[in-house]
Amino acid sequence: SKIVALENQKLTNFLGNYEYYRQKRNEIIQIEEVKPREKKEKPEKTQGDNKKREIKRIRIEEEISVLEENLKILEENLSLLGQDYEGLQRCLEEETIIKRTLEDLMEEWCKYS
Repeated sequence: SKIVALENQKLTNFLGNYEYYRQKRNEIIQIEEVKPREKKEKPEKTQGDNKKREIKRIRIEEEISVLEENLKILEENLSLLGQDYEGLQRCLEEETIIKRTLEDLMEEWCKYS
């Protein structure tokens, strides 16, 4: 399952159940509390910086799209494996890796959006 949280005009995807969302959300809150409250002035971004960010965002979106398609195919294959427990185990391990990678990419995508 997947939970999408909207906070401070920012969408964050959490791949997992509600308990996973609560755990990750608490971790984020703890990290934010540790960060210094003062924000440093950021230098103005040039048009070249904006173009680089856009290119990076598009590449991340492409990676996310490929991984989501792989995850869909993997989930379809899970139902076909039936009693093949070794095959099921391999697919479940691959599914876990893909979901974690997707989560990381979505967090990175948020930085560039």
